[in-house]
Amino acid sequence: MHTRLEEEIFYPAVRGIIDDADLMNEAQVEHDGAKALIGQLGDMTAKNEMFNAKFTVLAEYVKHHIKEEQTEMFPKVRSGDVDLVQLGQRMMSRKQELAEPAPPAKRRAPVKKQRPAVHRKARAATQRKPATRRSGASAKL
Repeated sequence: MHTRLEEEIFYPAVRGIIDDADLMNEAQVEHDGAKALIGQLGDMTAKNEMFNAKFTVLAEYVKHHIKEEQTEMFPKVRSGDVDLVQLGQRMMSRKQELAEPAPPAKRRAPVKKQRPAVHRKARAATQRKPATRRSGASAKL
């Protein structure tokens, strides 16, 4: 959710204020790297020999990312010409949208196969019980 809010709303709103394309591009690359590591961690268990290494690198990415935002990006945004209240409201609104559970997928009712129309007499003939043998001469044959 954090990366989506920044990528969809915050970064586009402040990119023009922050006259440092490298800083903004690095932030995007850091997000991409973190998302990749999170995906990899989600596909393995803690018993995997690479789990600790990937988790450590992810933690370092996040710490570095936060430090750059707090020391470089946010001060530039605060001194720029941006309505932070309005930006914050947009981000909160989007956060609420992302937090809402997705509506259940609509399931189609199963299509009933229609039997071909069969004349009543023909249907009745196929549904007759088989004849039983009667005792007598014909039964001895």
